[in-house]
Amino acid sequence: MTDNLSNLLSLVAVQEARWAVARLAVDAGFQCPASKQVQCFLMVDGTAYLHIGGSSGKASAVRLSAGDIVLSLGGANITIAENPNSMRITETLPDGPSHDQLPWFQIGKQEPRALMIVGRFEIEPVRWGPIKRAVPDVVITHSGTGEPPYWAGPLGGVRPLQLALSGDGSAALSRRLAEVCVIQVIRTHEMTGRSNVRQVEGAAVDPRITEAVQLINAKPATNWTVESLARKVGMSRSVFSEAFDKSIGEAPIRYLTRVRMAIAAQMLRNQSAPLIEIAHQVGYSSDISLIRTFKRFFGVTPTEFRNHQSESEPREIANFPLTHPAFVFDGPTSHH
Repeated sequence: MTDNLSNLLSLVAVQEARWAVARLAVDAGFQCPASKQVQCFLMVDGTAYLHIGGSSGKASAVRLSAGDIVLSLGGANITIAENPNSMRITETLPDGPSHDQLPWFQIGKQEPRALMIVGRFEIEPVRWGPIKRAVPDVVITHSGTGEPPYWAGPLGGVRPLQLALSGDGSAALSRRLAEVCVIQVIRTHEMTGRSNVRQVEGAAVDPRITEAVQLINAKPATNWTVESLARKVGMSRSVFSEAFDKSIGEAPIRYLTRVRMAIAAQMLRNQSAPLIEIAHQVGYSSDISLIRTFKRFFGVTPTEFRNHQSESEPREIANFPLTHPAFVFDGPTSHH
């Protein structure tokens, strides 16, 4: 039986991947504006500091060291700098060639202090939509050991990656490495209950909130309410709602809706089940409820989403953006 996280991660499909090596000099850094590209930064040596969003300064910077990985899903402006006090940087990372080349970029004119592998990925928009709504804009995994994670393989060092991206078949391997990277970082994030809010602010997640997330992920078809989730984990409604929003970055029912829509999208792509059956499996009593929520979430109906596999893409799907504005959803219980 396939678990819900596997359903979500099976949507990852990289169309193109570009890799590069970046060296950060003293007090140097670069910006990555919000875009439709997914970007990954794997620290190989030294230290650097990540800042997410519009403010700057040491207090808001996240320290990165060897073995740490940053996955930016494209919805946030980020800055990476060698010095946490040097966050007001206007330089951007150049575009490198694709396929079997691994370009090197020197950021700053002084002696390099940090070395990282940079990946830029184009992911199929329709597949990426459910993931984009289930995961924060920026996900960080900290090694804690100074070593790359066990799954990194050729991504664990510059020389192994150079060898992997040379010769025939390198373009296909490049895409697969990108998919492994995206899947493993998101998997680590989901399994540990981490969010970019917690990592940036450094606050520990209440284990009761982690339990609530696990309940939603394990039983998305359950008629969850804020009250029932709070009661299940032994918290009052108000305290639970505030703690969930602070730790996960969104309200409990909105998170539940994201999970349900991710599962529905996967079922629509891989199964021929009627809409009413899919609706029941993700917690809706009618196909009308599913259609209404799905359309508000993705901007297309479930049927349009499903049909794009065998027909030319409808205009709504072809133009489907990677970064919708935040939607305000009715709680799932209001659809029952």
